[in-house]
Amino acid sequence: MTLTSAALATLLLVAFTPAAFAQSSPAADFDLIQKKAEADPQLRGYFSRFSQMQQNSGAIRMMLDQVNNQIIGRNRTLPFAYRQEADVQIAQARGQVWGQLLSVDLNNDGEITAAELKTTLSFGGRNQVADAFFVSDANNDFVLSHEELRAEVERQVGDRNRFGGRSQSAALFDFDDDGILTDEEMQRGVAALSYKLP
Repeated sequence: MTLTSAALATLLLVAFTPAAFAQSSPAADFDLIQKKAEADPQLRGYFSRFSQMQQNSGAIRMMLDQVNNQIIGRNRTLPFAYRQEADVQIAQARGQVWGQLLSVDLNNDGEITAAELKTTLSFGGRNQVADAFFVSDANNDFVLSHEELRAEVERQVGDRNRFGGRSQSAALFDFDDDGILTDEEMQRGVAALSYKLP
């Protein structure tokens, strides 16, 4: 038997409706959340804080309130596109690093020379650019080229967490892993964590 594309689309629609969510159990959802956290180093640290509280129902309830406030507090609404928010925050961080580095580019040619750095430092600015020379001047020519500057920006921004606290909560509860937390997923996540209350 061959499924038509319309039949397949109907099956997929049924599979991902809130009714399908209602069939999940808090225990099974807790296991899913735990597996997701174990697979992602950033989420693992966040989830481990919850796990350490398992014998303290007051602390767990406080964390659940914090999760709720982080995600939908301050007039934020669901669905929440947490991956897009993380992308915007990373782009903003990248822009800040570029700005710091290029503030030493005195002749505006897109590169930083040792002479420009020395001049800038003599007026009391931008020690982190001096550090960048030690890390990112790959060919040791005492010039940070555009490519070397780009590598330095990515190095500095790459050290930052992909998700802040609000997005970590959303990523844990995003059961279909589509980068968007829905109200149904939020309810499932809170029920799953509440399931472990003593």
